[in-house]
Amino acid sequence: MHFFLGNLLKMKQYLFGPEKQHIILASMRLFSFGDLRLAGLESSKLSPQLLLFLTYLRLEQETSKPKLASLFWPQLSLEFSKKGERKDLNNVSVALATLKRETGLGLEALVGLSCDAADLTKAFEDKDYLEVTRLYEIRGFLADIEEYPRLKLGDELYSWLLSKREAFTKMVLESYTLLAETALFNHDKVEAIAYLKASKVLWGKTMSLPLLSKLIALQKHLNSSQTNFLAELEPFVLERFKEPYLSEEALSLFLLISRQTKLNLTAARQAANLSPRQLTSCLEELLELGLIDKHYHVLAKELADLYLEQQPSLQLELLLALRDHTEVSESYTLYQQIYRLSQSFGGIGYWSSATKAYLAHIQNLLAEERFLEVIELCEDFRRAELQHQCQADADICFFYAIALYRLSRYSEATELLRQVPSSAKTKILHANLAWRAGKPDLGENLAKEALTTANQDVWVLALGYSLLGNISRDAGRFQEAEDWFLRAEVQVDLAGQPLWMFSIKLNRGRILARLNHFDAAYQTLLDVAEKGCDFKTLQVIAYQSLGELFALKTHYADYTEAEPHFLKAKNLAEAYDFAHTHPGTYGRALMDWAYAAWSVKRLEPERAIAFSEQALDLNKRAGDRLAQAFAHANIAIMAEDISKFKVALEQMQAMQQQDSLLAFLPDFERLLLKLKTRASERSDLKKLELLRKHDVFLAEMKRLEKEPSPVVLENSEAATPASLN
Repeated sequence: MHFFLGNLLKMKQYLFGPEKQHIILASMRLFSFGDLRLAGLESSKLSPQLLLFLTYLRLEQETSKPKLASLFWPQLSLEFSKKGERKDLNNVSVALATLKRETGLGLEALVGLSCDAADLTKAFEDKDYLEVTRLYEIRGFLADIEEYPRLKLGDELYSWLLSKREAFTKMVLESYTLLAETALFNHDKVEAIAYLKASKVLWGKTMSLPLLSKLIALQKHLNSSQTNFLAELEPFVLERFKEPYLSEEALSLFLLISRQTKLNLTAARQAANLSPRQLTSCLEELLELGLIDKHYHVLAKELADLYLEQQPSLQLELLLALRDHTEVSESYTLYQQIYRLSQSFGGIGYWSSATKAYLAHIQNLLAEERFLEVIELCEDFRRAELQHQCQADADICFFYAIALYRLSRYSEATELLRQVPSSAKTKILHANLAWRAGKPDLGENLAKEALTTANQDVWVLALGYSLLGNISRDAGRFQEAEDWFLRAEVQVDLAGQPLWMFSIKLNRGRILARLNHFDAAYQTLLDVAEKGCDFKTLQVIAYQSLGELFALKTHYADYTEAEPHFLKAKNLAEAYDFAHTHPGTYGRALMDWAYAAWSVKRLEPERAIAFSEQALDLNKRAGDRLAQAFAHANIAIMAEDISKFKVALEQMQAMQQQDSLLAFLPDFERLLLKLKTRASERSDLKKLELLRKHDVFLAEMKRLEKEPSPVVLENSEAATPASLN
């Protein structure tokens, strides 16, 4: 008897307990995308009203009967039964009882029912975007449910329905967009295009402004004629860039700040003619729409670009308004955009202001040693001068020439200086060029002449003092050199050129080492390393120079103490992506790392050679031809590769046809001697014969050294390789 009662109790627990509900839950699934249905129980015959009720229970996890009553039977909230019960609450009880009878599940179990919409939400939260697109049905959430007979939707319930439809559609559209971005990042354009095409059916159902911006950006990155969706996206931009989506004032502010490279809300507010209170209101509106972030930076520039491309007159009007309320020092990009739109700077009276704006930006680029960008900018301005038949601006030409000779394009710099009248600036450049040509006396005389007419021009003073420091150092007058460099530091600081100032500090550190003041030299460089942390390039070169200091201490015979500092510089350079942002600086640093690796680990030259080859590539990108020649020579010495050394000499010969590089011949002669010594020690007659041919070449270049330079200008101002250090 006890055995029978025990089995009966177990059967009752199975039929009505948690185990049975678990089995039922596992066999049922609620589908809400497309046709609303409950799959898994053949006997289930739930009405559309009950299915919608069940969907709400599952998605909102709502168990409050009053809340459910007000949502599904709002018209019965004031009606009572004969027993005095509220009819809307009674309907909720009936609905729950019917669901339990048909499905075998109570309220707590129903909110855990398997559901496609709930799974989609979970997949989106888990960033499983492919699963999101798989779960969605193209007809959308609760498709056509409004057309079901005898189904009445109250206002609140209908609002919920519409909001859920939009939310799911937005999740799916965003998933397609993110999948396309990932495919593009992985260089799979075909897959990216497929995702974008699949997303097109959703564009008309929902299109937030941030998503619209992403789609435009994707199309522009794809740059494919097969998927040019811009024409199809344009109507969405035009539709949403007006009431009720976006107020006229907020649109104007958004377009204005989208034209700025550096956010200036005061200028944008004044250009839009907004009061401070209106500005605050517009910013809140743009922030809510996702067009700007909390720092007021534009998040959807592609939208503004596409909108203004169709309205160039409006774009010009906005740029002119911004220009009139922006400081000249910050208005370069505005003038550049204005010129591209109108082939003018906004009127004859603005030429002087535009020139000042360009000069300010050029000096900022020089401060970061972005010489190629300086050249591009100067050429851009020169084209405008030629188009308007204006005389070349002397200051623009001056900075243009600096960028050219910093990239070893000496003949071009010489030709450029011929186009402007002689001045203190042109003379100081010629002085630097003469010194690098191996004519220090001429360089010193020109520098002192330029300094007497400098009129407190910080660039002339900085270049002059720095040059006199270099000349004094080369002549062995180290105390005099340090004095010149100290004076140069002050002027370079006034010119706003931190990297150049560090180069001068580096020279001064070396001078202190030559004076056997190693502690002072070390402290000078360490001071820059610690105080220059705001400048990434400065910080890297500071540690680089500390390594050079320890190498100098041993007369470059031992790199053991130097290598840790080189390693720190290397790690910082890699962290700051110097290979991309400062290829020239990184390339020069690699040359030192190569020497360190070769010196410390002579039995493992592969690392040193790899550094030198990387330096060669970077110097090519930076346009530094002289550094390329030295990199070839380094590889030749380290690898004893005669063919590469031959390439280095050939490159020097090609450069000599344009510029006087004779001052660098002793370095190559020294490298050639090392190779000849090694070949002689190994009795390698074949290599010795090849090297003797290079002796003939070097002798020819030395003969040319005694002849007048082919690039001497009027007034004996020689143009040759220059250094700002």
